[in-house]
Amino acid sequence: MVYTYTLFFSVIFLLVMGFLYIALAMSSLKEASLSSQMLVRQPLAQLERYISETDDVAYKVMTNAALIKVLAELREENNPSNHFSKNVLDNIDTASVIAAQNSRVSPMRRIIVYNDLGDFISSGAIVDPEAVPRVLNRRSPSAMMDRFRKGELDWSVSLPKKDEWMSYFTDDYITLTRPVMNAYSRDVVGIVEVQQNKRLLEDLLRLAPDKPLLVNIYSESGEPVVLGQAEGNEVVATAVSTLCNWSVELLEPASARKGMLARLAAIMLVAWLLLDLAVYLIIGKISKGISKPLSELAEAVEAIAPGSQGRVAVDSRGIAEIGAVESAFNNMLERLTLSMEQEKKSFLLAMQAQMNPHFLYNVLSVANAMALKGRSDIVVKICANMSSMLRYASSYVTGSATLKEELEHTLAYLELMKSRYDYMFSYEANMDQPLEEVVVPKLIIQPICENCFTHSFSRMEPPYRISIQISGTPKSWKVRVEDNGCGFDEKKREQIVERANNASYSDLNRMGIGGLGLVSSVARLRLLTGLQATCAITGIDGGGSAVEIFIS
Repeated sequence: MVYTYTLFFSVIFLLVMGFLYIALAMSSLKEASLSSQMLVRQPLAQLERYISETDDVAYKVMTNAALIKVLAELREENNPSNHFSKNVLDNIDTASVIAAQNSRVSPMRRIIVYNDLGDFISSGAIVDPEAVPRVLNRRSPSAMMDRFRKGELDWSVSLPKKDEWMSYFTDDYITLTRPVMNAYSRDVVGIVEVQQNKRLLEDLLRLAPDKPLLVNIYSESGEPVVLGQAEGNEVVATAVSTLCNWSVELLEPASARKGMLARLAAIMLVAWLLLDLAVYLIIGKISKGISKPLSELAEAVEAIAPGSQGRVAVDSRGIAEIGAVESAFNNMLERLTLSMEQEKKSFLLAMQAQMNPHFLYNVLSVANAMALKGRSDIVVKICANMSSMLRYASSYVTGSATLKEELEHTLAYLELMKSRYDYMFSYEANMDQPLEEVVVPKLIIQPICENCFTHSFSRMEPPYRISIQISGTPKSWKVRVEDNGCGFDEKKREQIVERANNASYSDLNRMGIGGLGLVSSVARLRLLTGLQATCAITGIDGGGSAVEIFIS
């Protein structure tokens, strides 16, 4: 018998652990994926900052009136030679105009201006004069200016390559090209190229200065721009820049997620084995110690005639459960009377004992993800809040608490949700001081806040916000919970309010465990306090809803 029951429970526990592992693994992977999607935004922002700063300088040069005037005059002269190489003063003046457009915060490496007549001038890194005609011939300025003039091209960014203007430099550089033109007539009189070192972009992309680069960038055509340390890593998130259509890939060690799943599987296996061992020992002890007294008790019960006032007396051998059964049988009428009050108390305690498993999975997943990132401060905070919630919900001494304790429990829950959503979630809570010692059933505020995440926030993007206001006097007070979620449609709102305001003790029995929410909170307030408890749901200007519970 012991082995049969042990095997039965072992199979049950194995199935439960299997489903729990799958749920936790999927939740952890989902949380890790969401975290990666948020993390990839950082290198994407740095890429766009790099391109934007380069383009800002190019735009200042292309719209500079003095430079446009000089190039327009050179076009009128139509002299196919480099004017600036022959006129030193014009070279100095024009170069100073170009240099003045450079950023003082993040200066560009080199700014070059040229046209289709061979005129060329630069500011910044030195240029090899002998390389100028060779590079300009490859550039085909006339064709490029024509494309700018026709509107076929507004600007362009080159892939990283070696410096064409001076072979001495060995680094790779990225060049952004724009037309120099009159903004009103859109007359293109030249081309400006702004050059920046690729290493500056790589430094910006590092998630930590002392760690290897874990980012890949590809051009719109799929050519590599920046390649991180790809060996042993896998792509976990991708984002595309709206400025240049370059794609950014975030890399992560392939072993990270496998290790997380392996640790989770090991925990589940150990828990299963410990449960099996505990069940075997408990069933063995119970079976051995209870079988004989139960047989004696059954014989004694059968010996009692209908209507008899006799009492059952057996040797319980110190087993409290056997003595309880004996006492219950001998005092049946008294037990039946007391059972009504016990039923009420038991239901309230059972209601407080539940906790949404998906909430636990999500919180454990966040803690797991933070631990993997080395954020022990956040893990400690999560564990402290979770411990506070479990201690509050699992206290079976009483099914009631003060409003102050109930609010503290709710704030611990909201702090856990803030650990999960970080800056995408905020909350506030206020309570009038005279209400702190008012006694209420446990879990009347936190489930309403939990419903905000389950229903109000489920169909909208963050940021999310919750506000809790508890006001009034000890004899007449209200709880107001506001959120900025998707709100309720009129029909649904009326149904919930009507059901809550008309709920009774029998309705609670039909709900069963798992019925926490607005309806349960109102009904349990009536059951415990004996006062009139009602609720209301209203919409909020700008989106969201407010749930109010009134006590009078």
